[in-house]
Amino acid sequence: MGLALFAAIDFTFYGFLLISNLERVPIAILVGLAVVAIGTGIAIIIGFYYLFFPPKRKTIGIIIPDNEQKKLWELTKLIAAEIKAKPINKIIITPDSGIGVYLEGNLFSTIFGGGKRVLEIGLSSLYGLTIDELKAILAHEYGHFSNRDTSWSSYTYSMGNSLINTLRSTPGPSQDEKSEGGLVRFIMTLNPAYWLLFLYVMLYFKITNGFSRIREVVADIMAMRMYGGRTFGNGLLKVATNDVVFNEIIQSEWVPKLLKEEKIISNFSKSMEVIFGGLEKKDIDNIQNSLLSKSQVHGNYDSHPALKIRIDYANKFEDITERDINPVGQLFDDWDEINKKVAELYNLRLMYILQMHNAQSKKEEA
Repeated sequence: MGLALFAAIDFTFYGFLLISNLERVPIAILVGLAVVAIGTGIAIIIGFYYLFFPPKRKTIGIIIPDNEQKKLWELTKLIAAEIKAKPINKIIITPDSGIGVYLEGNLFSTIFGGGKRVLEIGLSSLYGLTIDELKAILAHEYGHFSNRDTSWSSYTYSMGNSLINTLRSTPGPSQDEKSEGGLVRFIMTLNPAYWLLFLYVMLYFKITNGFSRIREVVADIMAMRMYGGRTFGNGLLKVATNDVVFNEIIQSEWVPKLLKEEKIISNFSKSMEVIFGGLEKKDIDNIQNSLLSKSQVHGNYDSHPALKIRIDYANKFEDITERDINPVGQLFDDWDEINKKVAELYNLRLMYILQMHNAQSKKEEA
């Protein structure tokens, strides 16, 4: 950021020197140079603000107190003990897909290992999982804690937010098609600070996401050593399949049809059961083959290795006989009630989004 500010000041200084020799100096050039210098300075201040005060993670879900769903809490404590990691502080069951962990707290506390350890479980991702498969998935997530990956990711998240907001605030080429041209816009487009930041942001995310992929492999290895390659691979594939079904079929196709009929999702697991029941085996095979296709390779900016690479690696690890093949629903005292409560949250958020969309549409029409 310092280099970008120096480049902007340097650009402005030499720009003023250059135009000082002109008999008549266009006001637009003066304005443009001033915007570059002052705007870049303000952008860097904004960037530092977002570095130390990044947007807090907003998770919509049900927080499970440690005196409820005791089987689930006992399972998480058991895995923590086996991995020799500190137990988590909070469990959130969310309508969003995916299973993950993160540290909750300010930048300084999370970097130095403080903050609350949060486990976030997407209810739709659990469909069809056995308890042992969930254990393997959670062992992977706990591996991030024991390897201090969550502390690193807290820093990269804050720094990434800082860089993106700095770049967005820095005078540069306009992204607005309706924006008028002229000398001011041309000088802003030439701003060297913008292009330095642009290149640095690309390099930053390429390097940090490359490192993130390595840490994912390390966490995978820990899970496979504990619970076997087959168990972890099966769990990973099921979660990925569930996420595709939920996002691309339920959310994209099924929910809009329900809304037209003035209906809503009342139970997450039963909704997944209905959709999977309507799919033929070849449909599921097609989804999984697509996920494991050789064409599905990770890019330079992906934070996780391609699923095929992870599954192929899992197949190389020794199998461990599954000890608990019961469904994950047995970890909850009131599985149906949890599904109904999460569905209520999902529907409330959906109604809010629709109201905002309708309000925006009416505003545009007016």
